[in-house]
Amino acid sequence: MTGSRRAFLAGAGGVAIGAAVATTAAGPAAAAGAGSAAAPGTAVPLMTTRVADSGRGVDRKALARLAPGEKVELRREPGNDYDARAVAVHTLGGVKVGYIPRARAEALGNLIDAGFATSAVVREVRTGGVRPEPIIGVGLLTG
Repeated sequence: MTGSRRAFLAGAGGVAIGAAVATTAAGPAAAAGAGSAAAPGTAVPLMTTRVADSGRGVDRKALARLAPGEKVELRREPGNDYDARAVAVHTLGGVKVGYIPRARAEALGNLIDAGFATSAVVREVRTGGVRPEPIIGVGLLTG
């Protein structure tokens, strides 16, 4: 089992993920809460990342309206022609506002595909560039 766990983590691409997953082989719910006294439904921090605006089906007006503290949903897009590992970011109303950058999407996609429940919230919105750039915090939900 250790070899397959290492292969998964190598494919997932991150030490932060290893801290959350490598502590148990009992499954997603146990791994998310492993070594933690977090109450069920609590998000265990996993990563902070920007939301990339690919322009492909993204509602830029909704992207510009995102505000710190706003919850967003992460959805896998295995049928995405550009990237089969894509993870889209949607408002709670279902509007697509961007994607997790490719370098992080594979790791996150592996966790979502393995049945881990995620939580995501806008931490800040950087302005001053061509478009606003939301930064989100992503966590794994416990039990």
